[in-house]
Amino acid sequence: MQKTYNNKFHLWWLNTKTNKRLHAGLAYFNEEKGDYSLVVSSLETSYEKKRPFEVFLRPILTGCSSVYYRVEKVIFCKGKINRHTVGEAFLNEKTDGEVYITFEPYTSSEKKLVLTLNKKQEKNLCA
Repeated sequence: MQKTYNNKFHLWWLNTKTNKRLHAGLAYFNEEKGDYSLVVSSLETSYEKKRPFEVFLRPILTGCSSVYYRVEKVIFCKGKINRHTVGEAFLNEKTDGEVYITFEPYTSSEKKLVLTLNKKQEKNLCA
């Protein structure tokens, strides 16, 4: 059975010094599990299988105007699928509808992965 996701969002690499953005991939909201699947097109997990680099955002704490997420990576070990925490993410009033994601070694204080949840802003970025 193939997974189907209704909600598709864009991912961006953000240079925090220049505020320039480069397209990084897509994110899909899984309504059954309540998490986001992030497919980062510029990173691959395996050259043999040509599988895209995929991490998951799972909400762990919600407040009146903020949400904190755990960034998880799927690890295959002895035929079992395990998720391990590899970073963190947050959304609040200051991020204006965007989730700022950090996970090593791919992000730093100067380079962030950003998930755009605001559809108006997403259209402006793509224009």
